[in-house]
Amino acid sequence: MKLLIVLNRRPYNDGRPVDVTWNALRLAETSLAKGHEVKLFVMNEGVEIARNDLAVPEGAIDLVQMVRDQVEKGLEIKACTTCLKWHHVRDVCPEVTAAGMINLVNWMETADKVISF
Repeated sequence: MKLLIVLNRRPYNDGRPVDVTWNALRLAETSLAKGHEVKLFVMNEGVEIARNDLAVPEGAIDLVQMVRDQVEKGLEIKACTTCLKWHHVRDVCPEVTAAGMINLVNWMETADKVISF
């Protein structure tokens, strides 16, 4: 199965992981482990996870490392170019490609399932 996850939520809030973001990444991780093709498109506040300089709050789950581990297992991740600008994300992780709406549409057209968090 080809799964596209669209993530709109920020990774952390008040020093804690946002449950929605954590669960989206857990779904991606489990799907990859089952052999599915998984793509992650981050937009709105979700682009915060693309920050190369994102500070992980002390004692929190390292969501950035979760993404990096999943990239090694085949996850492809793109971040909305406009959202990156809007949220002042200039230092983007090397695992993340900036992309426009046309890229999201292309991914949607080839996905078997699209899930938005």
